Amino acid sequence: MSSSETVHRPQPEGTRDIISALPLELLIHIVEFLAPEDIIQSQRVSKNWRTIFSNDKIITAVLRETFKFLGLDAEGVITEDTTADATSYFRWRYGLQHGRPIKQILLPWPEDFRDFMDLPDLIEYKSRRLCYELREDNSVRLVNLENGEISTWTGNEFGSLYNLNLSDRYIFILSKQWDSNCYDLTAHDIHTKQRFDQQVPASEYFQSSIVEDKVVIAPMPHSQSAPVYIWDLSSNDVHEIGGFSNLWLYHMDAVQNVLVAFEIDWEKQPPEVNQTKWTMTTGQQLDKKTFHLPIPKDRLDRELALEPSCNFGHKTVSQIFSEKHTTIHLEYDHTLDRLDLRWIHGAEQFRRNPYKCHSTYMTPYLVCRWTWRTGPLIIYDAATGRATQQSKISLHKDENDYSNPDLRGSISEFDIPGLLCFGDREVLGLRGDRGVQFWFFNPNFTPYLPNLEELSDSDEIFD
Repeated sequence: MSSSETVHRPQPEGTRDIISALPLELLIHIVEFLAPEDIIQSQRVSKNWRTIFSNDKIITAVLRETFKFLGLDAEGVITEDTTADATSYFRWRYGLQHGRPIKQILLPWPEDFRDFMDLPDLIEYKSRRLCYELREDNSVRLVNLENGEISTWTGNEFGSLYNLNLSDRYIFILSKQWDSNCYDLTAHDIHTKQRFDQQVPASEYFQSSIVEDKVVIAPMPHSQSAPVYIWDLSSNDVHEIGGFSNLWLYHMDAVQNVLVAFEIDWEKQPPEVNQTKWTMTTGQQLDKKTFHLPIPKDRLDRELALEPSCNFGHKTVSQIFSEKHTTIHLEYDHTLDRLDLRWIHGAEQFRRNPYKCHSTYMTPYLVCRWTWRTGPLIIYDAATGRATQQSKISLHKDENDYSNPDLRGSISEFDIPGLLCFGDREVLGLRGDRGVQFWFFNPNFTPYLPNLEELSDSDEIFD
């Protein structure tokens, strides 16, 4: 069947079905703007529509958009088997966008966690592995959700843990001794058990990330000018790059050995962007250009809160929150060398105080955000440009309510554990008092741990 042919069956006399009369190529263009649940519901309208919206070319078109949203590479992955299992991917995307997980479970804390003062302040999740700090001995615990394996990895035994990052292969631990002006860097190769150690000068505000075998320690915006440090684990060398004071986004390509930095001056109208490219192993500047963001003056606040950059392959995204206006979603595509800006509207209660929140990137288009003490969950969707409050995901009813005076007792407000969230396209997690709560969205992933407690399942439009 050619793309110009229709995919309908003959219509009964007296009926008018415009959709069935459309050419397939036009239908494919239309469905690219539809959500996966719209396709499922369209299949239920009639037998004729079921035939139309079950067409392999239409399903493939929707799958490509779904893979893009999930941050998956569609090239070479979408096959006949993938198309046959399309509903699972549609359910996956729908669950993320609407806060409807497939399964909810609780991983209880170890018995040696005696009270909330033992709860970890650092939690990371990557590639079905959970990593969290053990506060008493400056080490971290790694839990593999696929096979149940649990292991412990040490940082600097004399320092306090400041930050933790996790990649497919490495654990990165940043710590500092109280009387030192340096950060102690420790990395562990999860597969070979090899350990790496280095030091860099300490700064007051920083952000860190790890991509492949490269660790980045970068200054936060609004701080004094400071360099970016690249720790190359393949050679165990640290490289110092430039000096940055308004670094709102950076992208690292470990394969091409390139760092792309974006310094944004929000005081200028329109905001001015200085984009620079650097060779990571030599610190050589490769390129520099200046351009402006198309933002009207009345849409910007003086006080902006940054959710640090998150890498998704050839893309890196960052979200910037303000108290009065909508959220700014920045997306850099290294393949196209282009920085795009999207607006996300809604979530009034978070805009009132964006600093008392905790966020996690789920996909290149989706950020989940909790208020620091009590919730609720807000899903920021750059694909739709909306931020919506979700009621399907919340702390389990057995969790402590620190707003209760009887429970608080003499506990200082600053001692009350905040909500730490983490996740990726498969899982959203939250640190609770009893343990780590997980909400699973990928129908094809079943966690394996012997002491998991199942909380409840969510209803689904796909059932």
